[in-house]
Amino acid sequence: MSPLVPNGPLFGGSPDWVASAYAQCVIAVSSLL
Repeated sequence: MSPLVPNGPLFGGSPDWVASAYAQCVIAVSSLL
């Protein structure tokens, strides 16, 4: 999952974007289980 979530400097360190992307990853993974 880490590669899908950009780290700070790349996207100007926008926590909202990272949080939403991480949430979508978690939802996608949980739906596969």
